[in-house]
Amino acid sequence: MTIIAPPPVETTTQTPLGEAVPMTRHRFSPSPLNRRRWQNFKSNRRGYWSFWIFMILFFVSLFAELIANDRPFLIVFDGHLYFPAFVSYSETTFGGDFETAADYRDPYLQKLIAAKGGTVIWSVIPTIPTISICRRRRRPSRPGC
Repeated sequence: MTIIAPPPVETTTQTPLGEAVPMTRHRFSPSPLNRRRWQNFKSNRRGYWSFWIFMILFFVSLFAELIANDRPFLIVFDGHLYFPAFVSYSETTFGGDFETAADYRDPYLQKLIAAKGGTVIWSVIPTIPTISICRRRRRPSRPGC
């Protein structure tokens, strides 16, 4: 059985200005105009280095949840891996009493995790919640109670 190739498709079309021929450059190669623009941009040293600094900071910000978070990055508990930085788990998952979201800074929950040989790995910068639970003074009170 022989396979016959289809006839070639007409790649040129007739326009009011003449025959239109498709461009023959590679798909992702920049046009000469864009190459010239890039060279002009690279010649501006301050702008060029600012661009790369911005790109590095943008890339680092994609991992912000791993760098600074008030919830642990990883919990190894009872032979399972939990990622509280990305998924919200209830306290009952770790042997607690409540169906609400777990407060991982609570000493009671930390004891429950440690009792079963669990390990809690916090983010690089473990932040604290910004909610003030101070009830010693009447409201409104100065910041910081």
